[in-house]
Formats: sequence, C-alpha cells, structure tokens
Amino acid sequence: QVLARELGRPEWQRQALHHAALWHDIGRVDDGVDPLHGSRSAGRVIGLGLHAGLDGQVREAALFAVTYHSLPDQAGEEAALATADPAGFAATLRLFKDADGLDRVRLGDLDPAFLRHAEARDRVARAWELYEEWN
Repeated sequence: QVLARELGRPEWQRQALHHAALWHDIGRVDDGVDPLHGSRSAGRVIGLGLHAGLDGQVREAALFAVTYHSLPDQAGEEAALATADPAGFAATLRLFKDADGLDRVRLGDLDPAFLRHAEARDRVARAWELYEEWN
C-alpha cells in the first residue's frame, strides 16, 4: 500500500494490491520453488468466494496479480495484453511482485537487483528491520 501510494497508483490498483497480498499464497504448499502456486491460490480464492462483492476491475486485477506473481515477468506482461486494461494490470502485477519480493528476507535471498521499482529497492533495509523485529 505504501509503495502504491508513493507511486501515485489509482484507488482501484491499491485495492487490488491489498486483496492480492491477502490471497497470493493460499495455494502454496511449502516454501520451495513452485511456479504454479499463484494459479492454485487464485483457484482457491474463487472456490472460497473470497472475491465476491468486489468491484469487477479490482477483482480481476487482484486475481491476475495472484495468478502471475509466481511466474516469470514476461508471462504476466504477455497475459496482461488480453485484459481489459493491459497497462494497468501489468503495472499492478509489477508492483505486487516487488512488494512480495521484499518478503524474501525471510528466505535469506532477497536480491534488490530483481526489484522493478527504485521505491521498492529503497525499502530493502526496512524489510530486514521488520523481519528482525518478528524473529
């Protein structure tokens, strides 16, 4: 949310990012490499009805970010072309992947070079601080 506000993202993107953050790993079975956990997570969201009642654009962007967050950037960029708002969905996904990437501190392998936004790279030290506070 902080990154989205700092980057001046519209309200629908901030809401989509919020829901994507809540849902993105509910299909994960372990911390190992699992490129399909995003699509499993999106399926669980739908199966549980967690998306019910959301604005259509928010719902679709959140599910898109959840589905593609665990896949290579190119897969998400290409898939975004088939959405109602290719630029908006791609931007939401890129920002979500950065926010999720900051959580890699818990795995000990956060590489700032893989973050897409300078604003995310500026938060690496804070990510480590938060991790240390909770462990």
